[in-house]
Amino acid sequence: GNVREMGKQMAGALARQKSHGVSDLDICHLDLPSDVTAAVNVLQADECRRGLWQVADEIARAEGFAHGKGLQRRAGEIMGVGESQASKMYATYDLIAKQTC
Repeated sequence: GNVREMGKQMAGALARQKSHGVSDLDICHLDLPSDVTAAVNVLQADECRRGLWQVADEIARAEGFAHGKGLQRRAGEIMGVGESQASKMYATYDLIAKQTC
């Protein structure tokens, strides 16, 4: 249930991001309690991006995607970017190391 709820949160955040006409997904696009938002705001931007990519990866895996079977493409869709950008982010944030056989 938590993964499904996070998926709904991410879908809503992407819709709000697009309606604001910006290219970057930001914490303000998520419908989160103020204490959670405040805790995230003290993190560095790169830590937040890493966390969002980790969540997108977890959602894609929960949906049944796996390495070599659309995982990065699906995570990219969740994050609103193409597969090539998703591949770069997987390498940047060491998500590739998480991949299992």
